[in-house]
Amino acid sequence: MSNCFFKCGKQSEKLITSGAPRIRSIIAASHQRGDNLYESLQSHLDEDSTYTIVCHKSCVSSYTSKTHIQRQVGRVGLKGEPPRKRLCRSDLSSFDFKLHCIFCGETCNLKSDPRNPSRWRPAYLCKTVGRGTGLSFKDSILEVCNRRKDAWASQVEVRLQGAVSDLHAAEARYHDNCRKNFMLFKTKQVYSHAFTSTDSAFDKLVEDITSNKSKIWTFSDVHESYLLHGGKGCRKSILANLQKHFTDNLIVFSAPGLSSLLVFRDTDPSVFKVLDDNDDDGMIQNISKAILKECKHLVHNKDEYTIRVDKQTGIDFVSATLMSLLESLSDDSRFKLPSITIGNIITSAVTNQPTPFQVGLGITLGKKSLIQQFHDLGICCSYDEVLRFKASAAAAASSETRLTGIQSSSIGMVQAIADNFDANITSPNGLKSTHALALLMTDTGMSKH
Repeated sequence: MSNCFFKCGKQSEKLITSGAPRIRSIIAASHQRGDNLYESLQSHLDEDSTYTIVCHKSCVSSYTSKTHIQRQVGRVGLKGEPPRKRLCRSDLSSFDFKLHCIFCGETCNLKSDPRNPSRWRPAYLCKTVGRGTGLSFKDSILEVCNRRKDAWASQVEVRLQGAVSDLHAAEARYHDNCRKNFMLFKTKQVYSHAFTSTDSAFDKLVEDITSNKSKIWTFSDVHESYLLHGGKGCRKSILANLQKHFTDNLIVFSAPGLSSLLVFRDTDPSVFKVLDDNDDDGMIQNISKAILKECKHLVHNKDEYTIRVDKQTGIDFVSATLMSLLESLSDDSRFKLPSITIGNIITSAVTNQPTPFQVGLGITLGKKSLIQQFHDLGICCSYDEVLRFKASAAAAASSETRLTGIQSSSIGMVQAIADNFDANITSPNGLKSTHALALLMTDTGMSKH
């Protein structure tokens, strides 16, 4: 008994005999689908023009259908790779924001194991609710997911959708290296003609230029010399690699419509004299690099909060180069404090954390609406930072007995007043509550009788 050419396994449907015209339509559909079914059919048809096959009519119609072909091509993709599958939370293993990293999904410990400290991966809680860009940490991650569009991004996106509120309220956590690997995603440009370490043509070009540094080279001469040595790299790559090889000793002069000139700094002054110009954009870049370097070396004492808002506190945590630049804009003494404020704003934006001056300003403002408005402008810290200060201050006060005002019972009778109360806790689902006990201790003082 004959079987269907497409090996469909159907037994009830009647088989038909297909000749050359139908076989050609199958070959055309095979090319569109990208499979290798056309190879054997084409070879048989070339040898015998009367070649026939046995198949079901429905199988031929489905295989040659334009709708089915478009659906198959869309499923496979242009590059033959399957599209990214849309995941659901049920497709992933059990995930808990309080236990697992939001990026890799593995167990995330905030404290290192004292028995194996070298195995610990630095991990942190998600404490940032709002950022200077206007996006929350959660929205920033989702934006990166849309740019990546890979399997890892799908998994992270599904995990984040499980957080009803923000990540800070869900007590989410992450590994520091996972965050960097995921967030610092960049699309790499691939050049068709890239230099390799074994490019002999480029090595010979470097020898030619090195042996004749006194010559003023035009880029046309350089490119022609490279081609004569058998090079195949693109013009842009040649210039970039020459600058990388000779570093700052090579100066490139370029102008629209003219071939670039390549000159060395140690060229004979009688031939070409090179003068350093301090009034160009390079000076601005040098100043910005100096400010960035100084800002990154500023050390904040994270064990203590500074609540004073004065000039010295503001100056101590601002780049010296930045302060000099701001103070040079005006000699008016009234500009001193605004320049300090601007310096702290820039420092906070560069280091991505509030300065002690901004924390003190937020504590001084006190009111949530004012703090939020000034934080959106980058002037003070966030309201969450103020809340952390209050919690830290309360913990410090409770740990020091001298701050309670009661040293011992020798000065008089000490009375204790206790009561319990219920409180609702802000949580992702809003269902958590607590039953707490409050205790108040008082001292009546030493009696005279």
